[in-house]
Amino acid sequence: MLSEAQLKARVGKITSSVAAGVLGVNPRMTQLEAWMRITGRLPPVPENKAMRRGNRLEELVLDYPAEELGLVRTAAPFRQHPDFPWAGDSADALYWAPEDIGAETSPVTLLAAGVRPTYVGEGKTASGGVAKSYGEEGSDDVHPGTLVQSHWHHIHWPEVSRRSCLVPVLVGGFAFEFRIYYVARNDEFAAAIMEDCARWHRDHVVADKPPPASKPGDTEHLLSLFPRNTLGLAEPTAELERLALEKDAASDRRKAAEADEEMAKTSLRELLGLHSGAQGRGWRVRYQQNRPTLKADYEAALRHLAGLVGASDRLVADCVERHTTERAGARPLVVTLTQEK
Repeated sequence: MLSEAQLKARVGKITSSVAAGVLGVNPRMTQLEAWMRITGRLPPVPENKAMRRGNRLEELVLDYPAEELGLVRTAAPFRQHPDFPWAGDSADALYWAPEDIGAETSPVTLLAAGVRPTYVGEGKTASGGVAKSYGEEGSDDVHPGTLVQSHWHHIHWPEVSRRSCLVPVLVGGFAFEFRIYYVARNDEFAAAIMEDCARWHRDHVVADKPPPASKPGDTEHLLSLFPRNTLGLAEPTAELERLALEKDAASDRRKAAEADEEMAKTSLRELLGLHSGAQGRGWRVRYQQNRPTLKADYEAALRHLAGLVGASDRLVADCVERHTTERAGARPLVVTLTQEK
């Protein structure tokens, strides 16, 4: 996890963690989210269970190639690009040949002395669908987002002696394995990345203009940018009309699909009757009663307790009011056609 100072230093810069999002090849980060992170409009992602697991495994993943290849692993200090103030890099590791560094393990000292790292490193854990994005071990067949990150490291660490980014990956779920991939430096590809990112940074970060939304998940970011309406009606452009009609047609298709689904569920219930489900080759239906759940009416419980101790209704009302908070109203999008379709 990056510290508050580290996050602040990255505001306004494209770094390896957002470069793939900027270029539109990160399925988990849209260009709009990348823009909001670069411009400091999004708070740090709160640590969840998956992130904690990844953080704990990261050291093991990064140590694997050091042990397998007889290298020494150190941290990689944040590096500002010497020519482009909008670009910076936080690689996961630097790998050194033991004979080159002796007993010294400080990357800052080694770099200051002109010692060249053998590899720069980018570690990953990949399970489920993401694991399919990694090909044969020893190749450069890695996830597209990882490929961009690897070349971003090359751009900022041109002096690595083997001209490769080591990508150790922990692949799989229950039956997991460690793999090592090698992404070789490609100056032509790196130049293309920098050109595209420079243009994007100029058009969106310098101009402070958000890129267009590209996925439904961008709704969350748009609501953060425009939480409430402060203006009247917008001009009825052709694009607004097209999207309103498109939304209405999609709503009709969704309702029809939901009706079909509900009818199929109703027919399944009819066929199963008192059975707990059914199973065939490649399909399974579960139709069992779940355990009962409990729900407490805390206001009613408070009033009951107040009656036992002789408290007045006014005291109860004051207590309820004291512990009632107001939430900002939602901003629903409602499309209504005022003429027949």
